[in-house]
Amino acid sequence: MRFLSLTNIKLIHLLLFILLLLFSLSNGELLISALAYSYTDDDQIITPLIKKFNEYSKNNNLNIKVKLNIITPSNSTVYISDYGTTIETLLSKKSDKYDIYFYDNVYTKRYGKYFVNFKKKIPQEHLNMYKSEFSSDLYISNDRWVGLPVQVDYRVLYVNMDLLNKYNMEIPRTWDELIKTGRYIYDEEAKNNPNNDLSIYNGSLDADESGTSTTIEFIYSFRKSKKDPPPEFNSPEAIEALEKLKELKNRISSDEEFSQYGSYVFSKLFNGKSIFLKYWYTNSHPVYKKVPLPGRIEGISTSCLGGNNIAVSIFSSKEKQDAAVKVVEFITSKDIKKEFSIKNDLYSGIASLYDDEEVCSSKIDCELFKNLQPVVRPTRENEDYDEFSLNFRNYIYEYIFGNKSAEEVLNNVVNLRKVYMISLDTKDSPIGLISFILLCLLSCIMILSIIFVFIPTFKLQDFLPSDFWILLMMGIIMVFSMSFTEIGEITKLNCHLRLFLFSFGFLLNMITVLYKLIICFPEENKFSIWVGKHRYIFISLFIFINMIINFLFLLHPYDIKDVQEDNGKHFKICKLNHMSSISIKYILIFFMSLILLNIIILVFLEWNIKSTFLDIRMFISSIYIDILSFILFIIIELYEIRNYIGYFIIRIIIYSVYGVSNFIFMFFYKIIYYYIKKSSENKEEGINTIINNLKNEIDISSEKASTSRFISTKRSEIGETSNRSSTYQSYLQHRRSLSFYNKILNYHSRQEIGRSSCSTVTNNDHTSNERSNN
Repeated sequence: MRFLSLTNIKLIHLLLFILLLLFSLSNGELLISALAYSYTDDDQIITPLIKKFNEYSKNNNLNIKVKLNIITPSNSTVYISDYGTTIETLLSKKSDKYDIYFYDNVYTKRYGKYFVNFKKKIPQEHLNMYKSEFSSDLYISNDRWVGLPVQVDYRVLYVNMDLLNKYNMEIPRTWDELIKTGRYIYDEEAKNNPNNDLSIYNGSLDADESGTSTTIEFIYSFRKSKKDPPPEFNSPEAIEALEKLKELKNRISSDEEFSQYGSYVFSKLFNGKSIFLKYWYTNSHPVYKKVPLPGRIEGISTSCLGGNNIAVSIFSSKEKQDAAVKVVEFITSKDIKKEFSIKNDLYSGIASLYDDEEVCSSKIDCELFKNLQPVVRPTRENEDYDEFSLNFRNYIYEYIFGNKSAEEVLNNVVNLRKVYMISLDTKDSPIGLISFILLCLLSCIMILSIIFVFIPTFKLQDFLPSDFWILLMMGIIMVFSMSFTEIGEITKLNCHLRLFLFSFGFLLNMITVLYKLIICFPEENKFSIWVGKHRYIFISLFIFINMIINFLFLLHPYDIKDVQEDNGKHFKICKLNHMSSISIKYILIFFMSLILLNIIILVFLEWNIKSTFLDIRMFISSIYIDILSFILFIIIELYEIRNYIGYFIIRIIIYSVYGVSNFIFMFFYKIIYYYIKKSSENKEEGINTIINNLKNEIDISSEKASTSRFISTKRSEIGETSNRSSTYQSYLQHRRSLSFYNKILNYHSRQEIGRSSCSTVTNNDHTSNERSNN
């Protein structure tokens, strides 16, 4: 037997090591990454929860381990709003760096689209534990349950019971009682110790989120009854609330103290040097008792809801999503919530826990939690809550610390939330209703006028077939109907409907005119004959191209853009943001411009043809207006108009001018002309005189052009004689250009065409032929 060499033994050991390593990896733990933020360096909630799960996973062989990356004030300068931006940056880039996110519950709407829908992952009975009137604000986004609470915060009033008992005062139930009690105790204490640093009440109207929370909950405390929803920002209750808030500042505080928060409040919480304090539910000096915040009347209270949620990223692998959901179920289970609530004196978000004897026999004040009257911040209506909150505070402070009226600043706040639009409701503006009535009236006139196509007396079929008249009118009405899409809420459907109406309306309107001009070309040619015989194929080709262009827009559809006026009002507009869609828009503009250019060229060539003499002049008048409308439409698409009424009026005018001018110059003038001709021979003669004058002017112009050409030719001949050999090629080129130029002028000056197809619909349309021959 041959013994293995030392080298072979080492190689075998190495292979065994690799196999063992692969085996250990295949049976190892699945690592789940989590990202969280803590306001304090000593995180007593998220870190212990993750530790608890990892122990549970190990004991139950789940083979799942959570690695927590927690941002605290000591390891980062990131503030909560910046942390929110960090999360959104990661999620918007579809990053799979983190599987679990802990986030402030004001961002549920903002991040919801990036998180797993727990309705499909977690049993319904588990979710039902957290169902409340605030679920849609705190945990649900677009009917998707995307978050569950890790911690729920409430704001309460800290009452210095030592001082209240000293002066035999009751805990205040209303804001007026708080002012009266606080002022009395402070004045009495000042008599004994004028230099004490006692404060009466903190406003918490700082430059950050606390100012928003304070204002929201203060307005909520002025609702008329306990079951009423939060008062509207421009309601009498909201105005009264702000006036009372300013009274609090002026009577029992100061501008400086009312704007303090953070470390100032913390120091007061733990040194007992305040009569009343408002802050989130937390530990404090033993002299304080936590009670619900006062209200406008007794029985009405308020408390702003806050806290952190846990969510799972949709960008993680399915395996990691399923594992992360198990982490969420464990952390938000009733047993874990009960354990951590008792241990940390926290509100869990599960209301049924506060009927549990074990919970209520601990240091938790179950009655306090049951008596709180919470209110949520308006996050559901504002996806970019940070911007709303900042502007909201700035407006409110213009009254609290400034000289503006409560009504004025609250109207500005309303403008932050309200999306202004032109509607049939006359509350904001009657323009929508007036415009709608006028548009309906004009639309009815246009639609009903189609009946003239089928009345032989008016001889409309001498110019176009009946079906093409209907197509022409459909095009006019479609562009005109774009005005209706500007009324009411602006949606993506509206945006694409507007594009469809514009592109197809313009096409049907102009392609019928182009058809007529092609078949009336002054010189007989195969293309004109083909178009005359195959008009449906001709128009179908253009419709097909237009359909392709419209379909391409759907690949990267319109976005809805928010536009803010200088006065703070918001309104929505349609906006193409993707480069491919913008490119397709320019292709559509080029396509339409090409049709217009061909029409203009053909109008020039057929300017003097007797059979279409008046029609051509009406067409060109309409075309000029169309081009102007077209240019204005492009301009308003490129430059934003920051006034929702002005934006509406300008667009309505453009659509209406296009529709009405085309209706009059392409269709209705024939009806008017017929009645003028029938009612007054003198007027008819006058019109004929005008036409003859126009013809004479054209004849004179033609003669002048011929004379000019003759002189030019003679000059060329003289030049040729003087230097024939050197300019022969130039002469030939000049002759060719003169030949082309003469041909164009010849077409332009022709009064007749070399065939009868211009006034007939098809070769089989005998009725039209007879009218044409007559």
